[in-house]
Amino acid sequence: MEKEVKQSEVGRWIDFPGRFQPFHSGHAAIVEKLLAEGEWVCISVIDTNRDAQNPYTMKERLDRIDAMYADNPRVVVRPTINLKGIVYGRDV
Repeated sequence: MEKEVKQSEVGRWIDFPGRFQPFHSGHAAIVEKLLAEGEWVCISVIDTNRDAQNPYTMKERLDRIDAMYADNPRVVVRPTINLKGIVYGRDV
């Protein structure tokens, strides 16, 4: 279920992209650290083909992570495409 977050209530988001095959305690520790610092976190689950290294479907990963943070309005979980890279255009 998608959370409704009013942009006016939020400063800037930290995007945390990954395959999360599976989402483990190390990933959760990163999110918890960001939340402790007062950040708003968008967990972007990268779409991958299922194979031996990627055993979970997108839905399984989204549901598992979303259930972990369902009660936290500062965390949003969303699917994203298989990224090649991220370009951050600052001061261009």
